[in-house]
Amino acid sequence: MPAGSPGCARSGPARQQALLTVLLKMFFAPLMVLFLWGAFGRAFENASLLWLAFANGERDALQLFNAHGFWLLFQLTLLVDVGWFTVGYLVERSSLRNTIVSVDPTLVGWLVTLACYPPFNALTVRVLGGNVADFPHFTSTAVHVGMNTLLLLAMVATAGWAGRPAISPIVASSAAVRIATSGIRPTPPRTSRGG
Repeated sequence: MPAGSPGCARSGPARQQALLTVLLKMFFAPLMVLFLWGAFGRAFENASLLWLAFANGERDALQLFNAHGFWLLFQLTLLVDVGWFTVGYLVERSSLRNTIVSVDPTLVGWLVTLACYPPFNALTVRVLGGNVADFPHFTSTAVHVGMNTLLLLAMVATAGWAGRPAISPIVASSAAVRIATSGIRPTPPRTSRGG
């Protein structure tokens, strides 16, 4: 088929963006499904352990919160957040305003982004070091429960953070990922014109 004919495949920048979009989805869609499955499993495990501890007579609220309650709420927050963004990655529709407009074409952008996700983030942690406390502990019970509840509320608030709906702020919490994926933008809403 001659170049430029209606049935001819796109060329140049449009073809490059299409290929980059496919590569992006090939990497992130399975990863998001695995994150979703993991969050579901850990939430179910903590709910079961919390129920078992309570059924076995444990009534110390702080002990229940520390052992399973916080982690159940943490995993449920991740489950909801990752669930929405998994659907967003798998189902791309302009009516949902989640179409990928552009993908960073630079090698540096891809390397920085991939360095933040499994399996590559293991090397990143080995090189840069890393010690993250998902569940900080405080000596005062009131401060401990209060601060960790605020942490969970902050996670819920950032999960609904407007302005960056194309990437999950919990899964992609690294500033490097937000910088490297700055080319991902939601599709602007279409206006209908009466006719």
